[in-house]
This record gives sequence, C-alpha cells and structure tokens, in this order.
Amino acid sequence: MVISYNRIVNVAGQSVILTAIITAGNIAGEALGATSSARGYGDLYLQGTFNLFGAPALSSDSFATYEQGSVLSLILGLSCNFN
Repeated sequence: MVISYNRIVNVAGQSVILTAIITAGNIAGEALGATSSARGYGDLYLQGTFNLFGAPALSSDSFATYEQGSVLSLILGLSCNFN
C-alpha cells in the first residue's frame, strides 16, 4: 500500500510542489527451515520542488484560460528529498 499527498502552492509567483509518501506492507518467507514475517510502515518520504523558471503559479480561473506561448517550454527547478 502506498499513500501519497501532493500540494501545489504559490511562492513569489512560481509554483512549489510539496510531496509526502509513506508505504506499508507485509512480507513473509522461509529460509533454512526458519519462517519469518513482518508487517508495518516504511520510511516517510518528503520532497519539495521549487520552479525557478517557467510553470508560473496560476489561480483556478487563470489556469482554465491559460494558453502556452510556445510548443517548447522549459521548466527549471530545484528539488530536495528528505527520507
């Protein structure tokens, strides 16, 4: 099982994407006559992405009427992972 949450926010006119992911599962096995099993949650994964160029932050109304100016667009961003 994987639970993920993403949120896009406006910071200084640019879009910032915040992501949180956590996994859970069960595992069981047998080796050399011994049986073992485990279940529980995995590590929490956090990520933040800040778009430096391109992909402007838009309101819902602006997004509905937004038209991209060119076929080729460039998004330059920074990403940090915490796990």
